[in-house]
Amino acid sequence: MSNIDHFSNNAAADCSYMSPPDLNLEILDSIHGELKKYFEIAKDYHLIQALCLQQYQVCINELRYYPLYPIFQLIGCKHIVATSNMPLESIYYYYLGLLPNIIHNGIPVVLRRKPNKHGETSSSNNPHELAVSQRKKEIKKFDIFFKQIGENMKIEEKYFKNIIKYVIRFIFVNTQFLIDFEAMSDILIDQEKIINIGGIAIQQNNQALNGQEANIFNFASQNDKQIIFVSFGTMITSQHLTDIQIYNLVKNFSQSNYLFIWAIEDVEYKIFSILDNYNRTNNIFIFNRVDQKAILAHSLTILFISHCGINSSIEAVKYGKPLLCVPFIADQFYNSQALASREVAGIVDKDDNFENLEQYISYAIR
Repeated sequence: MSNIDHFSNNAAADCSYMSPPDLNLEILDSIHGELKKYFEIAKDYHLIQALCLQQYQVCINELRYYPLYPIFQLIGCKHIVATSNMPLESIYYYYLGLLPNIIHNGIPVVLRRKPNKHGETSSSNNPHELAVSQRKKEIKKFDIFFKQIGENMKIEEKYFKNIIKYVIRFIFVNTQFLIDFEAMSDILIDQEKIINIGGIAIQQNNQALNGQEANIFNFASQNDKQIIFVSFGTMITSQHLTDIQIYNLVKNFSQSNYLFIWAIEDVEYKIFSILDNYNRTNNIFIFNRVDQKAILAHSLTILFISHCGINSSIEAVKYGKPLLCVPFIADQFYNSQALASREVAGIVDKDDNFENLEQYISYAIR
């Protein structure tokens, strides 16, 4: 981490040499959407000149927004930093020469990739190599952009793999070794470019429960009850759950001796209809939004049933709560497996429709 302090206050960029990029208009016309927008930005001589004169010392960009990196070079940015809102994908480890160690240690892919309709496979059956192969095809169109900009503006590194290796100074990753596979700390021990910053946004002082939440916890305290918190994140609404899944969730919750605070976006009538029929013990409390950190911080909360997105995972571990992971999309599968490997989480396959949820809950809080 001490390397972060080594940003030098280099002299201002020399913008006098700059001239409008002679971009290949035939290529430009064949490209649509987001990438074309970045071509137009690079062609805007006055904009690039004005930005260059600002003498930016540090430029920060989300890792997957590829076309901004050559523009950062165009404007003479001294230090370029990338960020990732989740653990790194296989392609980045591949570019940095770390993928063989990742594969050797049995670390799974972060984003699951399916073969395309033509049954595409990599040279091996390893899912990391399939993920790299597919991501390379996506990056290829951006390399056209990088090459055009680089050749016109005398930028040395023209391809994304070289931008990752030689241009980007640091990659700040929204995770921590504590919630990742144990082998990851050894794999990255000599890697100065990748820096974990997960949890940096978590407030140090716990927020107070709101009125409704406080009432539930007061009731739990007075009646010797414990609370299980349920949330599948803001992206998973009631529309993502089938009737049978909702039925089994409510049935298992209502038959339990615990109180359940369930936060779910866009609560539909079908949930309340099932609740009316099966929540006869009145131990299930449903809200659109809650103060997740305050609930997790409370001593009466004993389990977090979660999608195990990276932020929720970090918060649960910070407050010392075991997890029951129900991954739906993206990096949630990777996070769930990593947490399970650390013995702080169990995993439920949502496609099993939560039929044996009570057993999973008992296992998770054992």
